[in-house]
Amino acid sequence: MSGTTRSPFTITIGSLGVLMLAIAACEPSGLEDPRGVAERGASSVHDSSGVSIIVNHAPKWSGEHGWQVSREPAISVGGLSGSAGHLIWRAAAAARMEDGSFAILARGPGQLLIVDRQGSLVRAIGRPGQGPGDLTEPWHLQYSAGDSLVVWDKDFGPVSSFDRDGDLIDWRRIDLERALVPLRFGGGASVVAPLPDGSFVGGAGVRAHGAGPYHAPPGVVHRGSAAVVRVRADYTADTLGVYGSQGVVRVEVAPGEPAQTFPQLFPTQWSVAWDDDPLSIYLSNGDPDGIRVFSEEGDLKRIIRVDADPLPVTQEDRSEMMTWIAEQNSTTPEGRAAWNGILAQLPEQEGHPPMTALIVDRTGHLWARDRQGRFDSEWSVFDPSGRWLGRMRLPLTALYDIGSDFILGLAQDSLMVEYIREHRLVR
Repeated sequence: MSGTTRSPFTITIGSLGVLMLAIAACEPSGLEDPRGVAERGASSVHDSSGVSIIVNHAPKWSGEHGWQVSREPAISVGGLSGSAGHLIWRAAAAARMEDGSFAILARGPGQLLIVDRQGSLVRAIGRPGQGPGDLTEPWHLQYSAGDSLVVWDKDFGPVSSFDRDGDLIDWRRIDLERALVPLRFGGGASVVAPLPDGSFVGGAGVRAHGAGPYHAPPGVVHRGSAAVVRVRADYTADTLGVYGSQGVVRVEVAPGEPAQTFPQLFPTQWSVAWDDDPLSIYLSNGDPDGIRVFSEEGDLKRIIRVDADPLPVTQEDRSEMMTWIAEQNSTTPEGRAAWNGILAQLPEQEGHPPMTALIVDRTGHLWARDRQGRFDSEWSVFDPSGRWLGRMRLPLTALYDIGSDFILGLAQDSLMVEYIREHRLVR
């Protein structure tokens, strides 16, 4: 999964009365089988050179028969509530620990926060520095049984393991020279997803032989390529493939000035998740090709596809995203107007790129994000065999940890204040 293992990825006590949201009742165009397959859960499976290819033609859920999530959060951490609220900014990951408290990785203050269910800060782990137990720019969090917490600094920084009391259990540096050997494809190498055995999935841009994004005509979407590699603790490696990277567009910012490059409003992007029973690596890059599943040995063993149109991009979606980006980049009306002028030049998109984020929950179900909004998101859910159950619309913009009866993720209000929220899940 993405940050948690199944063997254990402001607190305001919300209404525990179950205001349930029927998940399967989403946009019909996103759930109907375009080829008219009437049977719910219809799928086909075939083998190609030892790779199992699962093509889902229709979701299993129908009407109110899907899973349900509470509309209001049971717990909300952030804002002005609780002693930890002001520390929740640039949140990157969170996990619910064995006693129900939360471990929250906040990139803003650069610390790992332990917060109880009343919103009180139990402890802040990590201080700036380069030594054992220090956190320079914490980027990834792994949580496992016994409340073990592993923090990876950005790119190829140190890896620190803590217990819930904040005591340092282990600390190691990544040998940068050895780690970069299998990632020398062109540039921009980084750690994308740490794995539970101490290895990691890394990515690196592949050097283009033709015209790059800075030479593409203005208004034309350009996608480069990225190599994805699993690097083991002993620095042996498996290349998992080369995939299309984020789409970018050159835009005229001001008359007479060189055009600048910006991502699409709803960018294609690749994502990695993992499951540990046994270790499997899930990889998607937002293309219709689907989700690739690799074994611990680096062999492609399964491809999961959905034979359905992506969710449509509405004008409301586009306007909401433009407003969000402008507010993130400027605090003045003039600055936001300038940003809106730039963003208006980006080509319109008919559909949201599917599967742009992945997470495997504690029961082995795979979740893939099909739409990213400012205040909510929509996710396809697959059972452990790769069958498409349906879509869930959630009042969260990112998912961090999913148990049998809860979902933990990130929410944001209109003032861009961040909250870590736990919602009730009924399967």
